[in-house]
Amino acid sequence: MIFVSFKPIDAINTKSKNVDIALVEIKSFIMYELNKKGMISITHGSKSHRYLKYSTIKDLNYTDNSNKFMANIKAKDALYKNDIINLSGDVVYNREDNLVFKSQEAIYNQIENTISTTKKYILYQNKNIVKGSSLQFNNISGKIKSKNVVATYKY
Repeated sequence: MIFVSFKPIDAINTKSKNVDIALVEIKSFIMYELNKKGMISITHGSKSHRYLKYSTIKDLNYTDNSNKFMANIKAKDALYKNDIINLSGDVVYNREDNLVFKSQEAIYNQIENTISTTKKYILYQNKNIVKGSSLQFNNISGKIKSKNVVATYKY
């Protein structure tokens, strides 16, 4: 037997307060996106809310396999809207070629395939380390823009 229960929302009281009402809430989930070629992405989370124009995810663990290098993004909180993911809390971007980016906040643009932050960050690949106060990284071209850079290069 399967039991499903719904808790009614007092929509009349929340409407007057300009409060978004979640259309769907999912707890502890894994979502796979597939096409004819195989897996495009996997999204894990401990909780997600789907609203009319955006979604929120707690404890995001997102793997993107749609580019040259598979990439994984982890963050405590994520807000997904119009193919842009706003990430906050222990953000880690890890690409399969050992490029790793860490910050407390970042924005991942799925259309432009970029990740950026205006906060302090650390980026490393193998033994090479780059630290700075802001970052724009294009995953397709490999171009990086940063401010207040301190780099350690080991060959």
